[in-house]
Amino acid sequence: MITVGLKVLIMYVIIWLSFRFFHYLIADKSTILIKEGKIDHKQMRKQRYTYEALMIQLRAKHVQDISDVELAILEPKGRLSVLQKMNEKEALNQKMTESLFPLTLILNGSVQEEALDCLHKTPLWLRQTLREFGYRQIKDIACCILDQNKIFHVKLMKE
Repeated sequence: MITVGLKVLIMYVIIWLSFRFFHYLIADKSTILIKEGKIDHKQMRKQRYTYEALMIQLRAKHVQDISDVELAILEPKGRLSVLQKMNEKEALNQKMTESLFPLTLILNGSVQEEALDCLHKTPLWLRQTLREFGYRQIKDIACCILDQNKIFHVKLMKE
């Protein structure tokens, strides 16, 4: 009786391992075709993906030059996911934006003109914007902060 149970257990383990092995072989996986602007020709051949097909899908994603692609991934269903590189100007703007915020625009009822200069805005713009939000007097504002999402956070003196 023990030997029959042992044989069944061994057969079950062998079938399970075989299934896992074959599933691993045929399972759909995403494949990186372009990394940092360079085509992976080995993966292209392995996926039987032509240069023409790649270029058609890149053009559909509004990519004209392969060197503009940070990463292109061929999904299991044949769709191409593309992450484009940022140009130097975009990267610099993003770094500047991240480093600027949050900005204190008003402190103790006084406009912080240096902060407005960073935004290329005037005190008049600030007054008009705050009036749209219902704040009439700048002198009544203890603190006004602009965060990186361009949202104003206002604390009144009387709060």
